[in-house]
Amino acid sequence: MKVNKKLVDEGLKQSDLIPQTVCGVCGETLEEFGDFDRDLDIRFSRCPGCGVVTYNKVATQEYLDHMYSNYNDAYDWYNPGENESVTFAQPDRIARHIFKYIKKHLADKTEFKIMDFGGGSGVMGYKLAKVLILNGICDKVTVTVVDYLDALYRTDDPAVYMERVFPVHDVETIDYDVIIASAIIEHLPKPSDEMKALFDRMAVDGFLYCRMPYAYPMFTLAKKIGVDFDMLYPGHIWDFPPEWFENVIKFVSDPDHVSLVVSQPSIPETTLNSHFIRALVTRMFKAPWYVFHKWPFVGGWEAIYRRI
Repeated sequence: MKVNKKLVDEGLKQSDLIPQTVCGVCGETLEEFGDFDRDLDIRFSRCPGCGVVTYNKVATQEYLDHMYSNYNDAYDWYNPGENESVTFAQPDRIARHIFKYIKKHLADKTEFKIMDFGGGSGVMGYKLAKVLILNGICDKVTVTVVDYLDALYRTDDPAVYMERVFPVHDVETIDYDVIIASAIIEHLPKPSDEMKALFDRMAVDGFLYCRMPYAYPMFTLAKKIGVDFDMLYPGHIWDFPPEWFENVIKFVSDPDHVSLVVSQPSIPETTLNSHFIRALVTRMFKAPWYVFHKWPFVGGWEAIYRRI
């Protein structure tokens, strides 16, 4: 299996890699268990503590910084109604999706606070803010975007105030009503630090929405039938099986004050209108889980936590 080269200008070399022996979530020693790329001697590793799947070698921070620097220009053209779908097609969908699961727990109040962690321009946070306002939950929303990119979603909406703070440890607010961490945790070299910071910044009765890849089962299935499956390495450092979403609470927060509200296959990134074949196949693979619940070939997982 070859590594992914779509996201980088140059091929990955052995000199771009460093060994990884300790879990970045719980600190346990990782256990190697299978080949990923024989040319670069990269093997899969699994954490016996929290259950996360990763690799025995990961890209250096210098290499990752260079790779992600190519993304800066992609966010310069965010405007309402145009080119909003960089990592998620039609972000209105994920806003409505999150609201569906948290609405029965929300109390009406004048102003809400949302953190969009790793959200690029903050379009998902903005869309959720509009859903809250349109459903009469609040009158105003402050959206704090935590991302290394400089761009903010441009809007003249007086009911939604957009701000940017980076890194997350510089965020002084500790009572966010909703925190969104969509397709970002898998990129972090040591996600325990950021996960702890997110849990610590949830208000009482506040929510944290996480969406992450659960792709290793798809990789093994594809390998058996002779098909390449892109794990998005080296950008995706971690892969998250369902049990991880329950295990992580005890490592980064207080289990007595955080409950797992939702844990299920993640909402598909693409729509039938935007990428028909990809969207159809994605939904076909996810569907059996809703019948058998032990079906691993879902590609991604999502969870919603509530502070109690």
